[in-house]
Amino acid sequence: MKKVWSVALTIILLLSLSTEVGRSPVEAAVISFPDIKGHWAESSINNAVKKGYVGGYPDGSFRPENTLTRAEFMKMLVAALGLETKTGGSGKWYKPYIDTAIAEGIYKTGDFANEAYEKSLTRAEMATVIVRATGVEDVEPKQGLYLATSKGLIGGTSPGEISADGFSTRAQAIVVIERLLSVNAGKQLPVDKYAVAAAEIYWHRTNIYTVAPELFNQGGTSIPVTNINYWNESRLTLTSRDGNYKAELEELVAIDLSDPKDPNRKLLPPIDKLYFEYFVEEEKKYKVEKLKEKSDYYVIVLKSKLIHKKNNTYLDDMYFNFYGFDDTLDNISGSSLYLIQDDQSRKSTGMKIISKNFKLKLSKNSNGKTYGKIMGFLDTPGGGGSFHRQQIISSLVYEE
Repeated sequence: MKKVWSVALTIILLLSLSTEVGRSPVEAAVISFPDIKGHWAESSINNAVKKGYVGGYPDGSFRPENTLTRAEFMKMLVAALGLETKTGGSGKWYKPYIDTAIAEGIYKTGDFANEAYEKSLTRAEMATVIVRATGVEDVEPKQGLYLATSKGLIGGTSPGEISADGFSTRAQAIVVIERLLSVNAGKQLPVDKYAVAAAEIYWHRTNIYTVAPELFNQGGTSIPVTNINYWNESRLTLTSRDGNYKAELEELVAIDLSDPKDPNRKLLPPIDKLYFEYFVEEEKKYKVEKLKEKSDYYVIVLKSKLIHKKNNTYLDDMYFNFYGFDDTLDNISGSSLYLIQDDQSRKSTGMKIISKNFKLKLSKNSNGKTYGKIMGFLDTPGGGGSFHRQQIISSLVYEE
């Protein structure tokens, strides 16, 4: 009888323990959680519970789909990393964990808006902190998700979707922390390429560096200032020289036509109604070719926002143009895509096509080294003498 009471007392004591201050969860190492059976994060949750940095609730549930606060996440993360905290003293319960995270360089003031630690944690905020926990010191605003997806720490919520401003659930946070522990142990994780591309758009308004890396790594040595580091949001607003036209690049999206699952295909009109034309030197005429459903081409889609135009000299949408391809060896790359309409007339889509087998126009510098350079420009859509061009992409590659 005494043994039975002893067991009961032990369970009661466990139920009274709090591993997540403010929510009174129970240590789950001895309790099974029925609400995680078959859950996509069941294995990670069980691992986290065994490690002791998270628990369940007094009613025996775990509630994996509950959102969590910034403070709760910081407590879980600090505990998972095994960092010492100085408890006690005045202030909120989470202050020791925030102080430890700051001291360790995991968290920096401003990572959370208004330092409101009791508000729900977004996926973008989680990404920034988790990337710092891998040892990355400098993380630009919005860059955290790009770095986190590139390392395999965070995946998409669906193909091509990262839900940056969505609130993180307990399950998502645990999976990310478990992945962090694996990365810090030297393991390489699988990467969701669609999530990386979406995160690049969230950070830089383009995914071209992720989807079409060949443009920036074409055999030889790429100069660092001409790859993703060249992209600068200050160049993405274009104003005509007379000031009568102003527009802003919203997104520059690369679509891989060799990948039938590319989630950005939804941006294209019916592919069988798209075509491009190019000049054939031998025949001295232009050739028209329909775009194929699956082919070794990239399609570059420009989405722009008109800020103002004061007359009809300009169209609404700015232009995007690529230069640097050798038109004697590659007369396709840089061509415009047109849409065949029902009356058989053609309409410009503003989209560009690039062959995966593109050829650079090569030159020699003063030292005799051979190089090629791809340049991408935003152009005002008309305007005569007030035409303005702004370079946003530069890829300078020297041959070995």
